[in-house]
Amino acid sequence: MTEAEWLACQEPKQLLDYLVGRTSNRKFRLFGCACCRGIWRLLADERSRRAVLVAERCADSLAAEGEMDTVRQEIQNSLTTVSRTSFECADSTRTLLSDILPKNGKRFAFKYEYGFGDGWEHEVLFEGCLPADPKTKYPHCLEGARACPPDEISLIPMPLG
Repeated sequence: MTEAEWLACQEPKQLLDYLVGRTSNRKFRLFGCACCRGIWRLLADERSRRAVLVAERCADSLAAEGEMDTVRQEIQNSLTTVSRTSFECADSTRTLLSDILPKNGKRFAFKYEYGFGDGWEHEVLFEGCLPADPKTKYPHCLEGARACPPDEISLIPMPLG
């Protein structure tokens, strides 16, 4: 991959694949931090931003001992996780996100299963709400558009062997 190809690439996975075996753990950490910097405005929780800053300092051995562990624990403690016993299942055709997100605005993680029986399980992390942009049409997909196989892919004839 040339420098021009690297700079033009819009797919982080391609960049990561290129780096495997060619770079140090430090550079991998800084690459991850750079990706987070690219979505900085979406990191609504200050703890997430702090984690990126600490990770950058860790890459250069500038973080205090245990600082990364502290940040990791703060983020873990900030999550409100729904257990299977308290929230078994909700019909997504009749349930709004506002029905399940905490009213206090705390971070919240939940699992969403798409294509029941096919194993398309996604963990969703709600970090907070940003003010609505009057120029944006909602809902608005930030990333991942067209990243999954089409619905009912099992109906498409596939060559065997």
